[in-house]
Amino acid sequence: MLIGLPICDWPDTTRLGPCLPLDAHAASMADPTSDDYYRVLGVPRDATEAQLKKAYRKLAIKYHPDKNPDDKRAEEHFKAVSEAYDCLQDKQRR
Repeated sequence: MLIGLPICDWPDTTRLGPCLPLDAHAASMADPTSDDYYRVLGVPRDATEAQLKKAYRKLAIKYHPDKNPDDKRAEEHFKAVSEAYDCLQDKQRR
């Protein structure tokens, strides 16, 4: 334990550190190439609007064309992230 935080007991024993909150794990597993909008943003299906917004902003900054000039893959990822957020923020389309 590090300062009262539990150590993750993952199969990969090389990672010894405090467990991340569930939303931090999900955001780190975002897959912009997926057809599933939840996977694109890396959020669970029961994500709140705040979780959706946080994941979108993080990925939008990461893949924004201004930060990745001349990188077509980043541009495609940015479009996928924007499309996913556009759909999931609307409760009727969700």
